[in-house]
Amino acid sequence: MKRVAKRYVIIHCPVDSSDKSFQGTSCDKSFQKWFHNRFKYAEPNTAEHLNSRLPTIEELSNAFPSATITGKQNAVVWMRNLKIAYTPYFKYIGRLMYKLRFQKHDDIAPYHACLLLWVKKN
Repeated sequence: MKRVAKRYVIIHCPVDSSDKSFQGTSCDKSFQKWFHNRFKYAEPNTAEHLNSRLPTIEELSNAFPSATITGKQNAVVWMRNLKIAYTPYFKYIGRLMYKLRFQKHDDIAPYHACLLLWVKKN
């Protein structure tokens, strides 16, 4: 990515961290358990995360040394949003519920994911 990028690398992904401020794997496990109990099969994207192993903040920092890494998606807010999205009728008002009740908590650790911005030096 660094080699082929013209100017920027932007990555948004679930991650883990040694200090537990990023808890992507535990979030994915909780969601997968809820999803499987409700629908009786594994959610494919979450299964891929769990089978492939998520990157850590430390790995991303090493790969992109001068990058800005910001926490995104508070773990509890992320889980509530997904449950709403997969619940009939509630999914239609999910965005409104997020704006009114959850958004103010979304930038508080622990996080499910991060946003990485790396600028290529010319």
